[in-house]
Amino acid sequence: MDYNRDVGFKKEWWCNCKLGKKNGFTVIELVATFALIGILSGGFISMYSDSEKKAQTAKAKAETVAMASAIKAYYSDFGTLLKAGGIKVTYTDLVVNKYIGVSAFLDPWGQAYIFANNYLDADSNNKADAGTKVSIYSKGPNKTDNSNAGANGTIGGDDVGIVILNM
Repeated sequence: MDYNRDVGFKKEWWCNCKLGKKNGFTVIELVATFALIGILSGGFISMYSDSEKKAQTAKAKAETVAMASAIKAYYSDFGTLLKAGGIKVTYTDLVVNKYIGVSAFLDPWGQAYIFANNYLDADSNNKADAGTKVSIYSKGPNKTDNSNAGANGTIGGDDVGIVILNM
C-alpha cells in the first residue's frame, strides 16, 4: 500500500520525507557549515588587507612622483633650489609659487610627506655634490622614518618615495 497516495499527500521531487521522520540539520552539520564560512571569510579578509596595503603604497608612490615633477618644474623656472641668501627651498615655497596646490599634503597613512632638500648650488664649497640629493618621501605604513635622506639621499625600510639626482 502506498501511504502517500492513500492519505492524499503529494510527494514532491525535493521532499524525500516520510510521515513521522523529523526534518532539519544536525548540530554537526551546522558547526561544519559555519566553520567553512569562517575559513572562507578569513581568506577574503586577508586578501582585501593585502590589496589595501598595495593600493596605499601605489598612491604614495604616485604622489611623490607628482611632487618630484613640481620640484623639477621649480628648478626649471628658477635654475636652483636655493632662495636668496642660500636658503633651501621648502615644500611651502612650492605651494606659495603654485607648483603644488595642496598646503598640507598627507600620505595614505595620515603623515606629512618629508621633503629633504639637500641641493647644493654649483658655487658651493662641495662642487662634487652640486645639484644632487633632493628627496621626497613618506614614512610608510609603520610611520617611522627608516630613510637617511638627510645624510645620503636614500629611501629605506618601508618608506615610499623618490630621490632626484643631478638636477
